[in-house]
Amino acid sequence: MTNLARIRKSSGISQKELANLCGISIKTIQAYEQRLKDINRAEVKTLFKISQILMVDINDLLESKDLVIEKAYAKRIEFLYSAEGKQIFNAENLDSLK
Repeated sequence: MTNLARIRKSSGISQKELANLCGISIKTIQAYEQRLKDINRAEVKTLFKISQILMVDINDLLESKDLVIEKAYAKRIEFLYSAEGKQIFNAENLDSLK
């Protein structure tokens, strides 16, 4: 079971509810939970929304927590959003996150 599936289920939120709250398709949630799509490579805004809705740290959603690069990437994502969740970067500087 993926971290996303475990956390979502323990929160009592269905895949459909999570998808609606995040503004993404249920197929995307299912793909992350079935490991058909790598959540470690999810869009910044998607990871942020999921983590906020499930009230967890972005690191908790990642599958390869032992990789320092993934953890650093997740921490950087958190700093790119203000407390209100407003975007404070643009498409030109998004590649600098990797």
